[in-house]
Amino acid sequence: MADINWNPPATLYIYNGDLYCQPCGKALVEQFNDALDKDVHGMLDWSNHPDLYEDSNSWPQEYSRGEGESDTPDHCGTMDCQRFLGRTLTPDGIEYVKQSVFHDLDQYGAIGPVVEGWMDFYGIDLDIDGYYGVDGIDLASAVGIESETEGK
Repeated sequence: MADINWNPPATLYIYNGDLYCQPCGKALVEQFNDALDKDVHGMLDWSNHPDLYEDSNSWPQEYSRGEGESDTPDHCGTMDCQRFLGRTLTPDGIEYVKQSVFHDLDQYGAIGPVVEGWMDFYGIDLDIDGYYGVDGIDLASAVGIESETEGK
């Protein structure tokens, strides 16, 4: 995931509870169209049921990045892609990013590139000065931030 494209697209696709960047969403639509030839379309009689094409559980739908909010940062649902989608975060989403920082610091002693990318994109500055992880180390010092608590 270190090779994530951090430039979020304006248009996304939503299908079956997951989000996709525009190229992956278009590819998904093409796969569906290829799998459903004209005979199958006729058997399903979707022409008389256009609502089936408008249901994101039945067919990939275009979705604006500006629509709605998310409780976590979103990445493309295609495993090989994982492009950052950049939707607006709820207050719970901002808290999720902050907790991810503390988790990374507690587990690895450093903030991982994905969490760092989220912080950069959303402009989240965390004051970790004086934060002591599970092992009792002043994590601000551990990650090279000058700590106000040092020398006291």
